[in-house]
This record gives sequence, C-alpha cells and structure tokens, in this order.
Amino acid sequence: AVAHDVSFADWIAAHIRFPAVFGDRFLIDNLPAASAIGGADVAVEPFAQWVLEDNLGPERAPLAAIGASFVAEARPFQKFRRRLLEGGLLLLALCGQLRGHERLDRAVADSDICMLLDSYFVETAGALPPL
Repeated sequence: AVAHDVSFADWIAAHIRFPAVFGDRFLIDNLPAASAIGGADVAVEPFAQWVLEDNLGPERAPLAAIGASFVAEARPFQKFRRRLLEGGLLLLALCGQLRGHERLDRAVADSDICMLLDSYFVETAGALPPL
C-alpha cells in the first residue's frame, strides 16, 4: 500500500486490523458424510477450535458467542498444532505405511503404533509451553 499510495497506507494502519488466526478441525476420509460445508458433503470430526488474537478492538463482532476464543497471541496454538497434531499424523502415516497399513484408521488400530504415538505425544507435549 505504501508503494501505491502513502495516505491509503496510513488509513489502513489506522483503521484495519489483521489478527493472527488459528483454526482446527479435521476432515475425515472413508466415513459417511457427517455435515455439509459449502454444499459439499464431508465428514468432519466433532472437535473444532477457532482462536483469534485479541486486537480487533471494541467494535469486533460477537465471535465468542459462536465459539471463538480470543488470546493475546495465536502463535503458541499454531506451534501446538504443528508439533502435536501434524507431527503425530505424520508419525502415524509413515509408521503405518512401513507396517503395510494403507489407511490411518488401520494404523491407529495397530497397538505397536499406538504405543509409539502415545510416547510421542507425552514427550512432545512436555516440551511445549502451556497454552
């Protein structure tokens, strides 16, 4: 905006806020559709989390009423997701593939992989700061 119009860039800085946002909800493959998003049937997990940095000011919409959480910083939530959830899914997928499982639900049913995944969660969660 500064390269285009300095006064417009100043207006943006004074009137527009850009909070960091974190959202979490997994789509589930190989299951019957549980809900519809945008007209397409997709199966989703029941858990959902929506976190916004609280810098929207007093004029913000009542997003807490529909489940949003406001926090000082979204980065710890993003780090938590990457390390625990995405790292755990990667471990599950790779170990499952090495053991001949073509689907995650089969890898989860493998007790050896589950023990490894549980250990990974305990060790990784211990290294993360509390949310």
